[in-house]
Amino acid sequence: MSCAEREYQPGTILVVDDEPAVLEVLAQALETVGGYKVLCARDGRSALEQLKGSRVDLVLTDLHMPHMDGLQLIRHLVKDRWTIPIIAMSGGSSQREKLMDAQQLGARASLLKPIAISQLLAMVAEHIQP
Repeated sequence: MSCAEREYQPGTILVVDDEPAVLEVLAQALETVGGYKVLCARDGRSALEQLKGSRVDLVLTDLHMPHMDGLQLIRHLVKDRWTIPIIAMSGGSSQREKLMDAQQLGARASLLKPIAISQLLAMVAEHIQP
């Protein structure tokens, strides 16, 4: 897993999560099993910086992060008229309401952690726009 800036290739996904272990697992699954290219960000602010300098086909974002959480990131992308599909993810049954909020804000779909790799890949395949 590299999670570094690279030249654009079709099937590039920006994964946003403040937990390094989660980033690694998701990036590895998306790259090795799904065949996607993965960029990583640790919060909404760094995700916006990645998006300024990189072209991506899908954003997969956690909702609970420091500095700028996933809901703030989604609001920002919608306000600035980004058309990138967004999939929100969060852990714990108490987060279901936040996942619904994310979809009302503009996320195309949501995933409740822990995420099965097969479920992740199926949802990404359904929403990615290479």
